Amino acid sequence: MGTRQREGGGHRRGRRGRRGRWRLGGTILVGLAAALAVAAGCSTAPVATEYPDLTYTHLPPIVLTAGTVEVVDGYIPTLSEPNVEHLFPLRPSVAMQQWAHDRLQVTGSDGQVVRFEVVQASVTETSVREEGGAIRRLFTTAHTLRYDMTLEARVEVRPNPSSAAVGFVRAIVQRHATLPEDATVNDREQLWFTMLSAAMNDLNREMEGQIRITLNPWLVN
Repeated sequence: MGTRQREGGGHRRGRRGRRGRWRLGGTILVGLAAALAVAAGCSTAPVATEYPDLTYTHLPPIVLTAGTVEVVDGYIPTLSEPNVEHLFPLRPSVAMQQWAHDRLQVTGSDGQVVRFEVVQASVTETSVREEGGAIRRLFTTAHTLRYDMTLEARVEVRPNPSSAAVGFVRAIVQRHATLPEDATVNDREQLWFTMLSAAMNDLNREMEGQIRITLNPWLVN
């Protein structure tokens, strides 16, 4: 994964065993049909993990001189391979909009608008063959899944909703992670959530820093 991490929305990190290990930066049953039916009847479906929303109300608000805050999702997912962001337990675009709702505030009654737009919130999945000799491949999974995440957002100040921006900032952050191709669904979703949480921390830091410099004329605190 990337190099930037800091405090941000609440998240949980898990430790994984050898089979379900993450890298950031089977039994064969043979028997009679009746025996298989009994085994199937006794099997237990995996329990789905519930993930919390990423929230930022514990951080000080960024207050700007304007009348309203407008939050727009301008990213249109492809809903097809290699993109997988629409399969996340918490979609990146939703987390980005939550950041704007939690951190951006305005004071004043004039017609100025602070506009937050999700420009990019994509994650792609690629199968990558691991390097190594025959001995290593004998004891490890031959392929891994690589995930590449890109989050891009823009904050503008407009005199009114229909006018052009008189000031703006843009933040782009990227993260990547790998996972064994035979990892469980829960392993994959936990990795996705951890990856998104870290990327959102990066976005939070980058966006706040740019706002305090470039949009300083409209900054209240």
